[in-house]
Amino acid sequence: MIHTTLNRIRACSPCTEGWTKLLSSLGKTKADDEPLSMTDIIDSNGLDDALWCLRAEPQHSAIWRMLAVHYANKVRHLITDEKTIAVINVALRHAHGMATDGDLQYARDPLGCEWAVAATVARADAAEAAWDTAFLTAGIAPSGIEYGPTRTRKLNAFRAEQSDDLRTVLTHYNANPGEAIHGWSS
Repeated sequence: MIHTTLNRIRACSPCTEGWTKLLSSLGKTKADDEPLSMTDIIDSNGLDDALWCLRAEPQHSAIWRMLAVHYANKVRHLITDEKTIAVINVALRHAHGMATDGDLQYARDPLGCEWAVAATVARADAAEAAWDTAFLTAGIAPSGIEYGPTRTRKLNAFRAEQSDDLRTVLTHYNANPGEAIHGWSS
């Protein structure tokens, strides 16, 4: 079962606003070691805080990397830089135990990747990969171009899809520990 605790989240130094919101939603005033589901964090604080809280469970880093790769694969058709694609491929192999930490470091070292997606995927940073791919899908450079209503709608729709993807991962791995999600390895 994939869960965390308030003490493990607290050890990662969460932001005051998100921490207060989470405690309030749980009816608590301080951290404890009671199991806390990631879906409760999504429901309380939203996708960004839930993705951030994944760092409290580093033993599942392969799952978080697969989630980051999944986010990147959703926008692969928009990526033209071969270095970026190579990093995503090495990150996926690493998540499946088919590439070493050294392979991953070597793949992400060259600067100049077209998109920040590759670096965030390589670090198993699902939170940053989610934002980078959402911006790419909406046609917004991560450095920030004025959004406008069409781009904002695209961004919001993709973020909702990403939230559903995280829920899918959590539901799947809670029901089928250690079993890969069919269709997410490509």
